[in-house]
Amino acid sequence: MALQKDGTVDFGVEADPKDLFGHGNESLDSVEDTGDPEVTPLTELKSIVLSLDWEITDEIMSRFVKEIDKLKDTYRDDEILVSFLGLLDSVGKYIKTHKAKAHPNAGKLLNSTYMSLEKVIVSKDITEPERNRILASQLKSFKRLMEQIALRKAGSDGKKGLKPPDQARVAAQEPKEDQAIQQKEERSLEEAKERQLEPHEGRVSPDESLRLAVDELKQLIQEEFKALREELRQLRESKERLI
Repeated sequence: MALQKDGTVDFGVEADPKDLFGHGNESLDSVEDTGDPEVTPLTELKSIVLSLDWEITDEIMSRFVKEIDKLKDTYRDDEILVSFLGLLDSVGKYIKTHKAKAHPNAGKLLNSTYMSLEKVIVSKDITEPERNRILASQLKSFKRLMEQIALRKAGSDGKKGLKPPDQARVAAQEPKEDQAIQQKEERSLEEAKERQLEPHEGRVSPDESLRLAVDELKQLIQEEFKALREELRQLRESKERLI
């Protein structure tokens, strides 16, 4: 898991699109109805997100990223909307990279973040504190997803190299012409088994792997929010220059 040059997150951690984007009690259709089905700046993005329920391809995800970039420019003067789009960008690029291997909750987070973004945009009477509260909730969900991915990755790393040896079973199935040779081979296999079960120098234990993953997660969160604060600072400065 690492912060990429484009400012998004590489989570580093198998699922059908229906598993990734499985809906809970809410769906994209549950977002506040604004009345006339007019075309809005979010029309294309919503269409792309809906299509992800059926398939996840490089073409669709490239369209998603391109649309996010376009909307960032459209809403460049709104810090909260830019932050929502940044979250969508990071989760979308993660799904694009890992596809079926992405964490099952990644698609659900992408859906919920989109729904929150649309609610903030289309709700005419929404207050600024409410907009901030909704964004904070999505940032919390994003942090939780990173923790889940880190734990999943740590568990996977801890299982590596722990396969029990099968040589004894294979050897027992093979015909032996000489009993002495067979006994010698069996003793060798037992010694090899004992050596395999001994701690290997330099091997990271599951607990140590988890600790390293958590430390990496903390660093990543700090870098992510630092980048977000810097982006907001630059946005404020650009506003001041225009005044």
